Amino acid sequence: MPVRPLLLDADARQRIQHLAQFAADPAHWFTSMRRSLGFIPGQHPEYVVTISSYRCVFTWTEAKTVVVRQLSASVPAPGLLPHVQAVCALATEFGLTGWDIERNNGAPPKDWQWHKGQHSIAVWQVIPPAEVVAAKEPA
Repeated sequence: MPVRPLLLDADARQRIQHLAQFAADPAHWFTSMRRSLGFIPGQHPEYVVTISSYRCVFTWTEAKTVVVRQLSASVPAPGLLPHVQAVCALATEFGLTGWDIERNNGAPPKDWQWHKGQHSIAVWQVIPPAEVVAAKEPA
């Protein structure tokens, strides 16, 4: 099966950083209230960036008692999923921590939650409470 290239150049990193900063603002967090109103982040361009041919949807999501960084990555090919290591590299760029391609054959860290859907791979990691508190403090 062919592997899609992932180019993480300066432009790609800048666009990822822009989305990551947007999503980290508590005013833009994906909350249970937004979910109950039918809000779907992937339908809102401000939560989406395409890197190479990988469509990335990124949020900070309130999930009961924690806040998580959540990335969903898909490719424009029906029935195909993005390569796991490409998703790990993208997740790292979005701020998920602990992945090292040299360790565990590039597998995701144990504290990353992982879901393979029909068209995408979603990965999320709990954000440390101190970082959540800092994000809520006025700049």
